Amino acid sequence: MSQGLLPRQLPLILVQLGRRRPKLIAAVACAAWVAAALLASQVRVDTDILSLVPRDNPVVKGFRTTVERFGSVDTLLVVVHLQPEQDVESTLEYAGRLAEVLRAWDAIDWVEYRVDSTAEAAVPLLDRDVVPRAGGTR
Repeated sequence: MSQGLLPRQLPLILVQLGRRRPKLIAAVACAAWVAAALLASQVRVDTDILSLVPRDNPVVKGFRTTVERFGSVDTLLVVVHLQPEQDVESTLEYAGRLAEVLRAWDAIDWVEYRVDSTAEAAVPLLDRDVVPRAGGTR
């Protein structure tokens, strides 16, 4: 028969010790419980996934900036503004090429684009853009 990590007689010894000194066993069990409770109260769980990555990494800094500005990284809204004097066909061609480039990128799962003459739906999001505006930087 193979010898395990613990001696085969250990359970019998523990039972005999418990029968001879029940108060000592109860006191040791209570002390172990209190020590475990004290140690468990000191455990802190950091739920910020970004705390696990290096802070000096430029990619991580860009990701943090995106999360701060947009509040999420689930949706990326790209608005192509059409100037009144600009050719509509060239802008549509640009939007199509941009959509194809985004589809080819592994980090993006789904791309949808359309021509919409109403920009009211995008107005709340326009203050969160990452492109510097003329006359100032963001």
